[in-house]
Amino acid sequence: MDPYVGLYTFFYEHVPAFKFSRVPHKIMVVAVTALAALTGYFAAWLRERMSVGMARTMLALFVAALVFDTHPRQAAGICRTDPNNPVYVTVSMEAFPGEKVVEIPLWPGDSAWTSLYQYYALQSRVPMLNGYLPTVDPNYIEKVFGVLFSVNAGEVTQAQRTFLREQKVGHLIFHEEAYPPEVMAFPAPLARRRLLQSPALTYRGRADRIFLFTVNDEPGRNDLPVERLAVSPVGLFFESEALPNIEGKRAADPSAGNGAALRGERGVNGTLNAGPYKNFPPGSYVARFRARREGEAPAGTPLLTVDVAADQGRKIVASTTVTAEQLREEYADIVLPFTLEPGTPWKVEFRAVATGAAETWIDSVYVTFASLPDPLTAFEAEELTSIGEILADPDARSGMAIALRPGRDPAGVMLAGPTRRYEAGRHELGFRYKAERAGAVVTLSSLLTGAPVARLELPPTGE
Repeated sequence: MDPYVGLYTFFYEHVPAFKFSRVPHKIMVVAVTALAALTGYFAAWLRERMSVGMARTMLALFVAALVFDTHPRQAAGICRTDPNNPVYVTVSMEAFPGEKVVEIPLWPGDSAWTSLYQYYALQSRVPMLNGYLPTVDPNYIEKVFGVLFSVNAGEVTQAQRTFLREQKVGHLIFHEEAYPPEVMAFPAPLARRRLLQSPALTYRGRADRIFLFTVNDEPGRNDLPVERLAVSPVGLFFESEALPNIEGKRAADPSAGNGAALRGERGVNGTLNAGPYKNFPPGSYVARFRARREGEAPAGTPLLTVDVAADQGRKIVASTTVTAEQLREEYADIVLPFTLEPGTPWKVEFRAVATGAAETWIDSVYVTFASLPDPLTAFEAEELTSIGEILADPDARSGMAIALRPGRDPAGVMLAGPTRRYEAGRHELGFRYKAERAGAVVTLSSLLTGAPVARLELPPTGE
């Protein structure tokens, strides 16, 4: 009704506190109750003014219109939660007087994702240091969320361990099953692997994808250096024209990856793009900016500077400048290694700054961990984005595998990734799997367009 009447928009913009509701569909609880009463009054009104047959017909039409208007248009889904999760049973039994727990991922305090934590807190009866409140206290953002933000990436420094103990936090619980892309640029398995190797924590066990750690009383070993931190095989790919544009203009370019790129015009000196402002974990990386020039420029003339920046562009992590002879008229990579040191949260952007000495084009930015070869040719399923259960499997190459069980896990995409870039040509792709009663369909899709490149049907193996 809002597109026609505009009541919701009016209330949202002018009524104090109306916009605080994070799930406006909750109003349907009140609306449906009111509609049921109004329908009864409408039926009585019809009976007084027309014959029984006509009243029934009018009432049926009215109810049909209500059903049509309120139908969700898609199948409803139900999320089943376990009533006696072993992780929270352990926390309940081991909690010391006054103890708090920290649930990971950590949110600013007003996220609906924390409803899962609240459900489990009712089981364990152990308070959380990070919970939910519609109006968040600024002190929480500064003194809790800001201090522990990097824990979302699996980093727990000794300074954070000390803070947790001062706050009487005894257990840390990692929810790999509730880890959306907003939390970190890389999938949840990277954070899980880093938590498992953290000197500040002791791993206690897991229930499916919920992992339990205790916070160590003593400092133990020093924080791990960057070169020893776990890395992810997943690559990150950003189309430049899809990033926030500043001086750059989105334009068609047949030689670009998906037929479009960001153009820096001759005579215009400035930053072409910003973003994507993704949360990155500490580590050593390589960023590859795919760029070219159009037209001539004197040799040695600086044309384009690419950089990796943080803190809204106020901190330059790494940068390099290419000249006219280095930036060719065909697309090529500008390779920029960079390192993000531990101990601080990193919200990263990849920028291109043109001098205006020639027309420049930036197509994409491709980021991988520096310690892994590129192209990478082998991947473990449990290190990619997946649904299902992580199981120990002696037949698996790494000893672990992802299991999807009908009736327990939803149908759909079981595994996604690794978002890596490969040269054009003919390639062969193999999958190692087991399927008892039904097979699976594997689709290889283009990073640029999302269009399927190849499709393979895997039959049941019977094992």
